[in-house]
Amino acid sequence: MKIPAMEMEDHIPKPINFNPLKHHLKYILHFLEKATAAELKEFTSSLCHNNIDLYSGSLSCYAICLSIMELLTIQGYSDRENYENWIASSRKYRQLTLEDNSVWILLKSDDNDR
Repeated sequence: MKIPAMEMEDHIPKPINFNPLKHHLKYILHFLEKATAAELKEFTSSLCHNNIDLYSGSLSCYAICLSIMELLTIQGYSDRENYENWIASSRKYRQLTLEDNSVWILLKSDDNDR
């Protein structure tokens, strides 16, 4: 499903792979207010049996992505090879805590651009 843009600030910058329709409560609520019946059907069918973690804080999708990219840069994991090695050296995921104390799970993406 193509992710609708709420506002310009909410685009997802590369290389981050983030689906706000599965993780950002304010984004989901905005989507539900504006969605057509077809979009709602597509959205709910894409959920299947997936676990969904919802962020309910005040950061926009874009701010979350920038914060994660900044932390990865500071820690030396901003390039793909270092990032993937860092992820692989753990349980196949890592956690980062952002400035609002939200904890984010980072994984290796199958998308070569993200």
